[in-house]
Amino acid sequence: MHARRVPQTDAEAPMVDHSLLSLAGLFGLGILHGLGPDHLAALGTLATRGGGLRDAVGTAARFGAGHAGLLAVGALLASGLGYLVPEAFEQTAEIFGGSVVALLGFAAVVDALGFRIHTHRHEHGGDAHEHVHVHVGPRHDARAHGVHRHGATLVGAVLAISGLRGLLLLLPAATSGSLPLVMLAVLAFGTGVVASMVGAALLGGAAAWASSSAGLRVGPRWTRGIVGAASACVGCAWVIAAW
Repeated sequence: MHARRVPQTDAEAPMVDHSLLSLAGLFGLGILHGLGPDHLAALGTLATRGGGLRDAVGTAARFGAGHAGLLAVGALLASGLGYLVPEAFEQTAEIFGGSVVALLGFAAVVDALGFRIHTHRHEHGGDAHEHVHVHVGPRHDARAHGVHRHGATLVGAVLAISGLRGLLLLLPAATSGSLPLVMLAVLAFGTGVVASMVGAALLGGAAAWASSSAGLRVGPRWTRGIVGAASACVGCAWVIAAW
């Protein structure tokens, strides 16, 4: 005896179509979210630390993954607990995120100018103490690569805090409260963010190649300084607008 396949009702088809449209829409919103000025400013600053297009794309992917990961964790926890992020939190997060972007920009400018501030440990007569030294000139420290790799992920996660409330406001309308759909919606949004970050890195690499082919050659330190200055301006403007 064979069980008959229950045909899809007319009411189920619009629900499926609505879900697919909602997921596609959230993917598109993820792309737009990732192309925000604060995200691009931070990504540009991080991507100019050295290396070629491959390193820039890797930085963008880690930045996007950190951003999407925090949004996913926050959205799933908040949706499961039925918690709505207050508007005051969003304002504080915007100010904090803008400050991070501004500090990244200022640090890039200082780095492009060749200033290095660090401490040396000295020992005189058995007493150990440290001195602060300022050096001018490029310095390459291979040990910093691991910090830089994780730094892109961390910065991406930090800048995601300000977008959490907006995502939570979209989820109920897009998913009708269904937990599986919430998970798919967060995944679609996060995938859009990562795609926009990688796409921005590829466009930046294409622009650099085009300018180089046209005879316009800008050294890496100049590039880092200019991008850092622009990021500092974007970060400061973001803080002022959110205040």
